[in-house]
Formats: sequence, C-alpha cells, structure tokens
Amino acid sequence: MTPEQFDLACHAQGKSYEMLAWQSHQCAHFRFTGKFAEKSLIWDAHLYTLAYYFNQVVESSQPHRVRQFIEVGELTPSGRRIHIGLNLPEIDEAAIIKAMIMVRQYKRLASGRYEYGETVNVS
Repeated sequence: MTPEQFDLACHAQGKSYEMLAWQSHQCAHFRFTGKFAEKSLIWDAHLYTLAYYFNQVVESSQPHRVRQFIEVGELTPSGRRIHIGLNLPEIDEAAIIKAMIMVRQYKRLASGRYEYGETVNVS
C-alpha cells in the first residue's frame, strides 16, 4: 500500500493514523504517514511513556536518569520503524497526535537515536 492509499483509508475512517495496539495507556503501536529523506512513507510507530519503556521494554528494575527520545529503525514491510519515548504519565490520543506532528516536523530525521529535553528520573 502506498502512503497515499494509506492516508485515504485512514481518512475514510475519520482518523489520521491506524491504531494497531494500545497497552495500559503506557504504550501505543500505530501507523501514520510522513516523510523520511524527503520521500513519503508509512511510519510503524511505537510510542512509550519513559517509565514503561525502561521498565518493560529495556527490562531494567534499576532507577534511571533518562531523556525523551526518537529512535528511527529499519524499513519493514509494514513501514519504517520508529520508537518514541515521552515523559508523560500516560499515552492518550493527544499524545499520539503530538508524536505524529513532532515526527512530521523533524526535517533532518535520519536512522538512529535522538535524545532531547531535560534528564528525568524513572524507576
């Protein structure tokens, strides 16, 4: 499916993204369109609270001092992978929209991990 076809399918359902999974308001897996290296594509996104990411995904029980992040991964059949960690108490639809806007506005996004913002404690 092309990014244009994907957008049409989402808009027909009244959304700007396709929700794939939502786990306890701490993690969301969804797809949306955007640009990467000036080409249109579908992003296969995982959005996490920082606490969930470091306790469940990284599987560490030690307290951490961490920063928010965007990590751009490989291109897969379902889209280019992107992992986003935000310092939020929970993931809701507003956080999903904010993450999509952030990724779409980041003009020089390349593969790899970007950390930003103040360092915070998570445990």
